[in-house]
Amino acid sequence: MSSAFFMGLSLLYSGIKIVYQGRKQQQRLYWYKQPLILSGIATLLAVLFFSLEEFISPTGANVSAVVLFPVSFICLIAAFYFLFRGQMQRHQQPERGETNTPLRRTARSRSQPKEAREE
Repeated sequence: MSSAFFMGLSLLYSGIKIVYQGRKQQQRLYWYKQPLILSGIATLLAVLFFSLEEFISPTGANVSAVVLFPVSFICLIAAFYFLFRGQMQRHQQPERGETNTPLRRTARSRSQPKEAREE
């Protein structure tokens, strides 16, 4: 049980670290779209669910089953969604040098006013 707790903390810390580094480089990263943060939260909630199930009366276990387990499951599904979505976006991006966009024309000098051309 304690190893799962530390694994959840490790996942959560790694995800927060990625978000912090991304924001340092002025990228728009959201914590709720990071698979590591979501899986860390899911792991910690699952550990809390199973620890409450052992130590609390059957009524308390029912409450934790209704609240903690579904939230943990939703976080885990969201983590997998964002993980696979990120993988698909990486595979769809063209490699360097292989762009499908046409090349831009080089900027020409602006047209000059009529007075300047007549000199």
